[in-house]
Amino acid sequence: MDKCTCQMCGLSYQGKAESRKHDSYCKKHLKACVKFDTIYNPEECEAIQNDIKQILSSEKISLHEKALGVEKFFRSCFSQSVRDSGFDLSHCSFLDYCARLLSQKYFNDLLKPYPDVHSQFLQRLLS
Repeated sequence: MDKCTCQMCGLSYQGKAESRKHDSYCKKHLKACVKFDTIYNPEECEAIQNDIKQILSSEKISLHEKALGVEKFFRSCFSQSVRDSGFDLSHCSFLDYCARLLSQKYFNDLLKPYPDVHSQFLQRLLS
């Protein structure tokens, strides 16, 4: 029996029992997407998180594209948090989550060398 990976939620499953588990998981994922907008699947999160330092340090990427990259990075962290909560719809908003992350040393250190990107990212969040 072949293993399937859902394009919507990213869950891999095989067989009827796992298919039912997937259906439940995917429904929760879709409800979370409706409430929180975009929820990346685990593979997307990993790719975004692996690429962020290269995006920030590239001289070929515009300030606007870097700010979008930071937003995707924060959205990938948010997606992991929502998924880890079991897609709990009472999870904090993306804006509140970003505020929490920005108060942490790791995220401040990540953006510190790029004050223009940091500023544009904050403007995007607040607009």
